[in-house]
Amino acid sequence: MIALALAVAVMVVLRIVMGDALWTEGEGVYALTARALLHGGDLYHVVIVAQPPGTVLVGAASLAVDDSLHALRDGMAALQIVSGLLCGGIVWGLTRSRVAAVLTPALSLLTPWAVHENATLIPETLAMPFLLGATMLCTRRRGSGPAGALGAVAVFVKYPMLAPAAALLFAARSRRRYLLVGLLTLAAQIVLYSVLFGGASIWRETVLDQLEASGRSVHELGGIAAQATWNSGLVVVLAVIGVLLRHRAVDEALMRAATAAGVLLTALTVAHAGTGLYVLATVELACLPLAVSAVVWALAGAHRRTSVVVLSVCAAVLLWQSLSLLASPKDPRAFVRPGARIAYSVNYTAAEVHALARTASGCPQALAYSGTPFIAFVAGRRMPGDQPDDYITVHAKRLLNVRQAIDADQPRCP
Repeated sequence: MIALALAVAVMVVLRIVMGDALWTEGEGVYALTARALLHGGDLYHVVIVAQPPGTVLVGAASLAVDDSLHALRDGMAALQIVSGLLCGGIVWGLTRSRVAAVLTPALSLLTPWAVHENATLIPETLAMPFLLGATMLCTRRRGSGPAGALGAVAVFVKYPMLAPAAALLFAARSRRRYLLVGLLTLAAQIVLYSVLFGGASIWRETVLDQLEASGRSVHELGGIAAQATWNSGLVVVLAVIGVLLRHRAVDEALMRAATAAGVLLTALTVAHAGTGLYVLATVELACLPLAVSAVVWALAGAHRRTSVVVLSVCAAVLLWQSLSLLASPKDPRAFVRPGARIAYSVNYTAAEVHALARTASGCPQALAYSGTPFIAFVAGRRMPGDQPDDYITVHAKRLLNVRQAIDADQPRCP
């Protein structure tokens, strides 16, 4: 209960400070698509959707409770807290340290990209409770089957989650049960979504159309890798130290499962131009249990004084980056790697979101909104051509007729 209370308190503070600000453009795309589904939109046929349906379904469920941004973010905030609690459970299993286990859920909300993506409706945030739950369950014989099911569900939130779900197979107590239930769950979802969303269309849009979208240059990838190292490198290094100290783990099977999380492989998707560094939120979260465990073991070692100094510096750097997002959202200098131009700053502050939404609401209702999908969602407006996704519709060659319909949707609300 203390762990939950601390996590909720941190989340409340973050929500109050960050408000309705927009940090990730894709949030508006998922929000508008979820609303379209809720209102009977024909997804993967009329409404183009670039990702599997998991995120949209969860978004629609939240909007069914209350069609508002607050409902979406409350739902995602709850899922982030669940992920943090699962991380705490893993830390307890590895170290039997009550203090570490209690603090971990709150810490999971304070790593740099966790703050950047706080309560944001994106697949990366949604997939992690399933993968962390699978990590905890797969080490038990009876839990191996449910773990396989959870891993399979994560795949249909975002396809690259197949990598960590597959990696957990090698840590499962009963590989046969994990694999069998996992494959059955995958097959059931393929059949279900094919029926719900119309056969081949869903697979064409989420796979083939995605492959047609442009990649990134080597130079651009170099800058992204440097930024990723600056933000998440310390957490990853601490996790690696945790792996090196794995002989100290109380539960060896859980250690193998935590090590086999495989989420680091999903970071490679940034090579796709439509994927942002928000994928680091999952990397930080997956590495956190090992990182915290490494801290516990280091502090219990022979060089405790040195460990305290080094770990204090690491914690200070991470918190410095996170706090810069809150203190200076337009100019988060500490968050951005040294020597680079300011990037990854807030798209719109809460005040700007509300001002833009008021302007959009004042336009004639029949007109499409020409701005960002997030503002269209908040203002209750439609995007040109009634297409929430303003990225894949431009980059996929097969969608030429859709682009023509978007271009023809004139005049528009500025």
